[in-house]
Amino acid sequence: AEVGPDGLDPLTRSLVYSRLFDFDPRTSAPYASLAREVEIIEPQLLRIRLRDDIYFHPTATGEAFPLTVDAVIEEFAERRAEGVFVFRDVIDSVESSGEHDLLVHLRAPFSLLFEHLSMPNASIRGVGDYGVVSARLGTGPFLPLRADGQSLILQANPLRGDDEGPML
Repeated sequence: AEVGPDGLDPLTRSLVYSRLFDFDPRTSAPYASLAREVEIIEPQLLRIRLRDDIYFHPTATGEAFPLTVDAVIEEFAERRAEGVFVFRDVIDSVESSGEHDLLVHLRAPFSLLFEHLSMPNASIRGVGDYGVVSARLGTGPFLPLRADGQSLILQANPLRGDDEGPML
């Protein structure tokens, strides 16, 4: 697989980053990944409550920052600027509605919203990088530990121990 400018290939990116929602590949059943719950208030308005136990991978100094509503709002804006379809053409605006709640306003009802928010290009990225690769910090089940020749060695994310999603 081709390695991108961030130093990660597509498979590794899927292990390093998480999304608000995900799908079990065995059953196609959706599940919340970074989100704790979702409420469809109106066909064009959703409230997404973030999990309060998620942290970005530790920085080079060992500091780990929590996933916040502001971080998700900033990432949505960056994805829109990058031209990612769901953020550019489907989501009209996003705003904070409390410490863990995000209000998502859609341009129109969109039945494939959760599928699009579970795609790799909807991953939530944090500030900073790993040092061994220039990829921004993630919240996924693995983090880059070291580069060993042509290989990138990953280690389990020590900050995530209670995932309810599918196992590898």
